[in-house]
Amino acid sequence: MTGEAWRSLMRTLPPNADIGWMTANDGVPIRYLLSNAKVSRGTVVFVNGRTDFLEKYNETYRDFLAAGWSVAAPEWRGQGLSGRELDNSNKGHVRSYHHYVADFRQFISEVVMPRYSPPYVLIGYSMGGLAAALFLMETGGGAFDSAILVAPLFKARTDGVPNWLARSMGRWMTAINLGNGYCVGRGDFDFDDGEQVWPKLVTTPERFYEVREHIRRQPELAIGGPTWHWLDATFDAINRVSEPAAFADLAAELHFIVAENDQVLFNSATRLAADNAGARSFAVIAGAQHDLFVERTDIRKRAIAAILGILETQAAAP
Repeated sequence: MTGEAWRSLMRTLPPNADIGWMTANDGVPIRYLLSNAKVSRGTVVFVNGRTDFLEKYNETYRDFLAAGWSVAAPEWRGQGLSGRELDNSNKGHVRSYHHYVADFRQFISEVVMPRYSPPYVLIGYSMGGLAAALFLMETGGGAFDSAILVAPLFKARTDGVPNWLARSMGRWMTAINLGNGYCVGRGDFDFDDGEQVWPKLVTTPERFYEVREHIRRQPELAIGGPTWHWLDATFDAINRVSEPAAFADLAAELHFIVAENDQVLFNSATRLAADNAGARSFAVIAGAQHDLFVERTDIRKRAIAAILGILETQAAAP
C-alpha cells in the first residue's frame, strides 16, 4: 500500500460508518461508531486506549469490514468527543474503571445487541484491553464468544519509578483530595513533543503524525497527561485482573497479542495473566512497539493478520 493510500484511509471514516451518542446512566455523553459489513460474519466490538478517539482507527475499521465483520466502537468517557468530567478537558481522567465497565455494559445492551448479530468478538487495546479484561472478569464474558486483548495494560512502565512507588503516590494524592491534578511531570497536550513521544510507541512515525492531524483539525480531541485519580484507578484495575483466578469463570475464548519491543508495558505480566487464564493463544508481533494499529506498514500488517486469523475461527458462515 502506498503512503498516499493508507493516509487516505486514515483520514476518513468508512463510507457506511455512522457516529452516534449514548447517555451513560450517570448522564455522561458517550460517542460511538457503528459500521455494518455488507455481508456480516459477526460483530467486532473494538475498545481503544488512553488518549485515543474514534477517528484514529479509520484504517483498522476498514480491515475488519473487508473481512466481513461489522464494527461497533465506543469512545471512553473522558476521551475524544465523549463527555469529560473536569474543567480542564486536557486531563486524562477517570475516578474508577467501574465507570468504564458500566458504560461498556450499557453500550453492549443498548446499542450493539439490538442492531448487530453474533458472533460477538471483543477487541481491547492497551488501556482498553485492561478495561475489557475487567469487564470479562466481572461478567464471565457476557455476550462475547471470544476476546482478543492487544497489548493490554497489565503492568505499566512508569517512567523509571518503581510500580509500588507510583501506586503509593496515586493513592496518597487521591486520599488528600488532589486526585484531579496531573501526575508529576505531566501536563496539557503539546504538539511540539512528537519527537519525544513517537519513539516510545512506534518504530517509524508516519501514522503517528497522521493521527495527530486529526487533533490539529479538531483540537477538542486532544488529551494530555493522566490525573492521579486515573493512575490510582488503573493500578486498582491491574491488581484485580492480575489475580491468579481472575478469569476462572470466563466462558469466552481469550486471546492475547503483544508487541515484542513494547516500551509502554511489561509483556511478562501479560504472559503471566494469559497463562493463569488458560488463554487460547498468545502471539508476539516481532519488531513491533506498543501502538500496533499505527505501526510501520509491514509490522501493522502482521498484527492485523494475527487478529483476522483469530476472527476467522469465530466467524459465522458467509
